[in-house]
Amino acid sequence: MISDRFFDLKQLAAVAINYPLTEYVGMVVSLQAEGQNVCSIIPGVALAITSGETTTCEDFLPAVFGGHTPLAINDNLLSLLSHSIKRAGLGIWKPTLAVDFLFAALMEWNQQKLFRQLSFG
Repeated sequence: MISDRFFDLKQLAAVAINYPLTEYVGMVVSLQAEGQNVCSIIPGVALAITSGETTTCEDFLPAVFGGHTPLAINDNLLSLLSHSIKRAGLGIWKPTLAVDFLFAALMEWNQQKLFRQLSFG
């Protein structure tokens, strides 16, 4: 599943040169949701998704923002892009920064839910 996501990113990057907005929406709405799901249910997945972050920075984002002109995505630009839309970003999150938080948050939520069910029936 993880390798399929990176293949999908490469395919989106190939089309994003001509249709950047459509491919951006496809990534944010679909692929990022899948990535967040994987990060929240599989512990220690950070090493596996590092190549996806590389694919995002080297293939997808340059195609969306640069089109036919090569564009380098540095850490500062990626940090700005990762802000939510309300904070003038594009909501393109950095998976390696969120992995541990997502998994811990889901585990805590499951424990609280289990406690409530056992306590209140």
